[in-house]
Amino acid sequence: MQFPYAAAIIIMLSIFTVLLINVSVNFRRSIKSDIQRGIRNKEFYAYYQPIVNSKNGHWLGAELLVRWLHPKHGVISPAEFIHTAESTGLINTITLQLLERAAYEKTQIQAENNDLYISINVTASMIINSRYVTELICIISKYPSLQHNVVFEFTERETFSPTELVELKLGMQRLREVGIKWALDDFGTGYAGLSTLQSLRFDILKIDRTFVASSVTDAVTHSILDNIAEMGHTLHCTMVAEGVETAEQAEYVDDLGIEASQGYFYAKPMPFDDYLSGICKPASASHSEAVETNTTTAHQQAIK
Repeated sequence: MQFPYAAAIIIMLSIFTVLLINVSVNFRRSIKSDIQRGIRNKEFYAYYQPIVNSKNGHWLGAELLVRWLHPKHGVISPAEFIHTAESTGLINTITLQLLERAAYEKTQIQAENNDLYISINVTASMIINSRYVTELICIISKYPSLQHNVVFEFTERETFSPTELVELKLGMQRLREVGIKWALDDFGTGYAGLSTLQSLRFDILKIDRTFVASSVTDAVTHSILDNIAEMGHTLHCTMVAEGVETAEQAEYVDDLGIEASQGYFYAKPMPFDDYLSGICKPASASHSEAVETNTTTAHQQAIK
């Protein structure tokens, strides 16, 4: 007696699921076509988040974080489009556009402070692709401003086969030869073993914000962060602590000998014009007043 009702419910759920899948597919197609239009109109640009000296808060450089200036919706954060851009391969073209735009912006930065560097996100799959690496090299060779104090960073969460690892090393080396330095993002959360890290020879390790955020209150995380910092020193890499949001975290990071920091305690991501106007100012006056202002760090030396 209940079968007709159960069958009706099953049919309704099936129809709803099909409709939901159809809406999702159409939505992804819509975003993809909108991203393609945005690429044609060069609507993608970078916000700059300062990376600072852990001892005195002085700016050492900045990570470039992509934003989309949409003609209808205004500034769109990457959370709303980056997944589609990566899954469709459109992120490759966006990155090339950001790099070319950064060449012009970095010229203005150099006029104010020639020691500051910029850090640009790439994916390991980009660097495995020899044709794409050639495109990157062509842009770098075209603009003198990109031939020093430029860091490419990719995340430790990406995995690759032994064959891909060889191709990755080749791509990284080709870019080293035109002046690029290398950073590993989200260090401590991924799958790279010590041998892999030694093989790829990173210049900078960026410690994931998860460890920084809870290191002050959680004894286990505190110990893990200590070990991560020790490993970084063993690998002879400069370290950057990400997600520093409080004075207590900033002090602890400095105590561990982590040379550089990045986070809201110092500065949020900002438009290029704001970054340019703030270059001569320390990111956190309160943090820097008690320390000498003329410290030369190993972090600056590592990217020169």
